[in-house]
Order: sequence, then structure tokens, then C-alpha cells
Amino acid sequence: MIHLTKKQSDSIDALMQSRTVSVAAKKAGVSRGTLARWLRDPEFMKELRAARGRAYALTMNRIVHMTRQALDVFADIFAGNTVSKAKFLAACKVLEYAAGVRAEDAQSRIDEIEARLERFEGAVE
Repeated sequence: MIHLTKKQSDSIDALMQSRTVSVAAKKAGVSRGTLARWLRDPEFMKELRAARGRAYALTMNRIVHMTRQALDVFADIFAGNTVSKAKFLAACKVLEYAAGVRAEDAQSRIDEIEARLERFEGAVE
């Protein structure tokens, strides 16, 4: 992790909350040109990607925690209760996204195992 200035850190936060670079620059108290320059800096971009990754992980955790509610919708349907189409579709999407999180977790573990195996095979040769 590089050492970011307060303005750079504020800019990353602002970029995470804004639709445009101009709006983010204004929120962070820097010029658009300065923020544009930082966006061409590989180290700044590395930190921005890390922040986005953390935000994505938090979002996916929330979805996983919503699976119980999604399953409750299906339990209502199986019990003969009427649920709205919107609630049904939302429950389907939550379960779909949660399955994707599980697949991502499994792929990450596979990638880690393969990397360890490559290092082990390299050490044996």
C-alpha cells in the first residue's frame, strides 16, 4: 500500500461516491486536472481498485445475508401465499448473485491452490 496524501484519499472516497470525475474532484477539493493526473498514476489507480474491491466485497456480503429473506419468499409461495412479482424477481436475483459469490470464492481458492502447486513444482525441478 502506498502512502496517499489526505487529498488523494479524499479523492478516492469521492470517486467511489460520484458519477463523474468533475463531481468527485469538487467533493475532494481538488481540481479536475489534478484528479485526472492522479487517475493516470498506476499507484493511485492501484489504491482506487483496492477501494472498489472492498466496496464490492461488502456489497456481496450484504447480498449473501439477504438469502434468508429470499428463501422466505419461496417458502411463502410454497405455502400457497401470494407474493408480488417484484418480490419474487428480487428473491431470484438475490439467490443468483449469492451463487455467483460462492463461485467467485471457489475460483479464488482454486487460483491460490494452482499458484502454490506451481511454486512447489518449480522448487522440485
